[in-house]
Amino acid sequence: MPQLISASEIRTKTGLSAGVLVTHRKHKTGPKWTRIGREFFYEASALQFFMQATDLIEGDMTEKAAAKFLGLGLVVMKRIRRENLGPKHRRVGNAIIYNTRDMEAWLKHRLESAGQ
Repeated sequence: MPQLISASEIRTKTGLSAGVLVTHRKHKTGPKWTRIGREFFYEASALQFFMQATDLIEGDMTEKAAAKFLGLGLVVMKRIRRENLGPKHRRVGNAIIYNTRDMEAWLKHRLESAGQ
């Protein structure tokens, strides 16, 4: 049996809405899926499919995951983004996406600035 990944995990990692996944299921344009109880599961390769569909690359994460990665609260993360003080980000649909390399560079710059 292939390794499975839940629809909710795909949504968390890609920032996609449930509606996007439903549309792919209804129109049979996405990867194979199965339903177990009330949850939908996809083959593990589906994550790559949805990441490509949203132009996500390895190391990309949602704003919530980025805040956790940097050790910040989500409210603080949103504030520094709005004030253009945070790491480089981009919008994919309704999701704000950060890349690990950009966050590490931002953190390094902040630490160097604090040391002066």
